[in-house]
Amino acid sequence: MRYHDQCPVQVLGDGARPAISVFRSASYTLLITLEPLERHAYGSQAFMAVAGDSFMVVVPPLARRSEPTMCAHSEHGRQSVNYHGGVWHHPMLALDCTGDLLVVDRTGPGNNCNERDLPEPIIVIAE
Repeated sequence: MRYHDQCPVQVLGDGARPAISVFRSASYTLLITLEPLERHAYGSQAFMAVAGDSFMVVVPPLARRSEPTMCAHSEHGRQSVNYHGGVWHHPMLALDCTGDLLVVDRTGPGNNCNERDLPEPIIVIAE
């Protein structure tokens, strides 16, 4: 069975193309300090857990995509996440064990990854 075209891939700019990669995250438990944020101005970025491991998603509230206020929630690993282009987010965090995530995003000319630190680190207590 195929579930086709579940999250449209945005690729903007001359010479841009979709890229499929694997991102490996070390396991995080108990206290997690969130500092760096990133955004991808020229395209979306989708993540799918390879083995169904749990991971944490950290994004701003929907109404405040560009503000440093962030929301953190855990995902059970049987679903995917698709960040739209230009949305600030924290890099993905595996919760139970080292986890691999399949990544679909844009590659090509231009800097598609902007990074910045939060004005103050956020401490998340993972349960």
